[in-house]
Amino acid sequence: MANVESVIRGLEILRLLNMRTGQSLTELAEGSGLPRGTAYRMLFTLENSGLVERIQNRYWITQKVRTLSHGFDDDWACEVARPIMRELGRSVHWPVTLSEQSGSIALVRETTDAESTLVFSETKPGYRMSMLDTASGRVLLAYAPERKQRTLIDYLRCQPEGVSPFGRTCGEEFDTISGVIRTRGYDVLPMPHGRQSALAVPVVDASGHAVAALALRYFNSAMRHSDAVERFLGPLTATAARISESLGHRDGAMH
Repeated sequence: MANVESVIRGLEILRLLNMRTGQSLTELAEGSGLPRGTAYRMLFTLENSGLVERIQNRYWITQKVRTLSHGFDDDWACEVARPIMRELGRSVHWPVTLSEQSGSIALVRETTDAESTLVFSETKPGYRMSMLDTASGRVLLAYAPERKQRTLIDYLRCQPEGVSPFGRTCGEEFDTISGVIRTRGYDVLPMPHGRQSALAVPVVDASGHAVAALALRYFNSAMRHSDAVERFLGPLTATAARISESLGHRDGAMH
């Protein structure tokens, strides 16, 4: 039986993007050995299917790609992060979320909302958040590789929808904002509904880049931002470090 060449070509494009996301059409065509026209059609199809996102003429794999590996490799957010997050949630009582950058948004992967009584509006895995309007999104951007950060910022500035006036201001000033976040090691922002705020820290890999953001939400009426930082930054940072360490051990064992 003959191979279906279009499937093989599409998988090769995904393999190349999995090795190094954020490549251009030319780079992907050269890497796959495909004509530009063929590579473009593959990318167009992958983009329409939600597996790839195009930002400033570069292509990035999205969170949906992970669904292709379920059943072969356990998901790290569930296997590594969830039990550690639940320990923190039981200790502080406030809801905790873990988010990853997926294309141009921050995507919630895990949450302890179901186990907390201090929830205003329940957040579930799969919830999509702005990169510029949320503490988790800004932490992910601040700890992203420089080229990736710049590409995302340039893309988000051009979006007619999905970014608030506050977020647009953040985009214009993100060099400064990023420096502040990295210096203090966290970000804290009120949430859009105004009842709660989120305190977020990075979960970093061996290179110091964020693989996720860990955030705790609290009611503004219960405490000031400074009080929340004093009470929760230590436990939140320690939990993020445990997740990073466990993820490193897991990746080392897999390789």
